[in-house]
Amino acid sequence: MSAKNKIFAFFLACLLATLTSSCTSGVKKTGKIPVQDFFRNPEQSGFQLSPTGEHISFLKPFKNRMNLFVLRMGANDTTRITGFDDRDIRFYIWANDSTILFGKDKKGDENFKLFSVRLDGTNLMQLSDDGPFTVQIIDELRDNPDEIIISNNARNNQVFDLFRLNISTGEKIMIAENPGNISDWIVDHNGKLRLAVSTDGVNTGILYRETEQDEFRLMTATNFKEMLYPVAFTFDNKYTYAVSNKNRDKAALVIYDVINDKELDVVFEHYEVDISSVILSKKKQKLAAVSFVTWKMEYEFFDEEKEDIYRSIKSKLPNKELEIRSFSRDESKVLVATQCDRCLGAYYYYSVADDLLVELGQIGPWLNDADLSPMKPISYRARDGLKIHGYLTFPKQK
Repeated sequence: MSAKNKIFAFFLACLLATLTSSCTSGVKKTGKIPVQDFFRNPEQSGFQLSPTGEHISFLKPFKNRMNLFVLRMGANDTTRITGFDDRDIRFYIWANDSTILFGKDKKGDENFKLFSVRLDGTNLMQLSDDGPFTVQIIDELRDNPDEIIISNNARNNQVFDLFRLNISTGEKIMIAENPGNISDWIVDHNGKLRLAVSTDGVNTGILYRETEQDEFRLMTATNFKEMLYPVAFTFDNKYTYAVSNKNRDKAALVIYDVINDKELDVVFEHYEVDISSVILSKKKQKLAAVSFVTWKMEYEFFDEEKEDIYRSIKSKLPNKELEIRSFSRDESKVLVATQCDRCLGAYYYYSVADDLLVELGQIGPWLNDADLSPMKPISYRARDGLKIHGYLTFPKQK
């Protein structure tokens, strides 16, 4: 089920709860829920785990603008590290254990500039130049605490070129000039840019280069009827994990040899649905899990330790749909998001060593799950025998 459909289903449940808030036959009445409660901005959002897992960052309103806050785990100590009152912070990442990078525009022009700030709120610095262009973060280069890869459209406002940026000095070096049709870039596990995905709106191409000094070469192309999309390099940097539906009905995870345009192995495929995402264990240098959505998000694990972690968290949140968001560098801390058919969800921090689960914040705490209508998965056979899946929501208390 797509995110868009999940949102629709949630609001359908909310609408039915509102429309049926006054019930007869002596059943306890649920008070009318204000429509604006279904559309309010979250009190906290954008939770992220620091590389060590010792801190949790998030966005929260300050002077009616979304600003950065940092929670030190174990100390219940929260610090506001930015105080903008003109525009919201729109995106951010942890550059390293002591520095956060974020994007913010000025005067509503949506030309997002990149800033850095220390963990204690000091050393606020603008890293990108002013001008009628915007900056995007492509890769945080997890193993390189001094650099990240960004893109900007300063050369041509319709095209984003790629740069390696020093987060201390602001110095940047172009590592790829976009010819105009590149929609995605993929960095290998040594932090080198070696794959690109092109599109003309109908056909998709995969471009490859051996080193950053080489030119990109088109290796293969697919049309709109097929999908072959690289998501990450294998840990030996020779091949890629790719999502492919070539010669099959559902999108599967495969190991793909870009140079020879060949699928080497099918890692995982589901008989009913496409795969959704891939989780890699950089600590163990292996594939950890694949996610897919049937009537809810599910995982197929390839690492026993990660499966044990998931099961432990699930036992503490039995009625919630779990999404693993990130691990700390040593993979001993986990950031998890939850959702359900009658809630907007919440964020949790989990410590593996302590088997400790801590709620970080509810996305919509003003909505009471018990007042909203549950959503049930259903299926039926069409006339041609095809199994059709769907969801059914009944009015509350009917």
